Amino acid sequence: DDEVSSDGDESDASDDDVSTEEEVSNKRKRKHTDDGAQRKKRGRALSQKKGSHDYPDLVKWPSVSRRQVSEVTVGVLSKLRDLDNLNLFSRPVCEEHPGIAEEYLRQVKNPMDFHTIEDERMNTYGHIAELQEDLILTFRNCCVYNGEKSEYFSYSLKIWQSLNDVFKEVCTEKDILLSRGRS
Repeated sequence: DDEVSSDGDESDASDDDVSTEEEVSNKRKRKHTDDGAQRKKRGRALSQKKGSHDYPDLVKWPSVSRRQVSEVTVGVLSKLRDLDNLNLFSRPVCEEHPGIAEEYLRQVKNPMDFHTIEDERMNTYGHIAELQEDLILTFRNCCVYNGEKSEYFSYSLKIWQSLNDVFKEVCTEKDILLSRGRS
């Protein structure tokens, strides 16, 4: 389960008032270290480690023009639907399997699927990376809910690992030039 922090909800503000210069300096160092880690995570690779599982690290998709985002989204979803021969990702889990909906929502805080992406999310995307994030969420949710010993775990990972190749195929087929990523 994802843990949500409640920064400062019950903290004693007076603790910060009596901090020594050394404590303040250490806090600043930690903050800079944390910011650097966040920048790195958002930068080149989308690290998807959760719990004891190592999920695929995917290079963040390069930008496409705003007018091409929907076109690429439709193409990527079409190819992913072809790869998803078990139709695990085509519709919301809770709609397809109402008997497990309550348990599923206890484990999966942000459900996602191809139908939701196409019908609710696609027209809100300003950048193609938002699609990539939603697709990763779709596959990660499957892994989290079903667990590593499930056949669905490896099935999900296989499709997840193909995301960048699918994206490049769609862009090539549609003659969309991709910028060279920044290193």
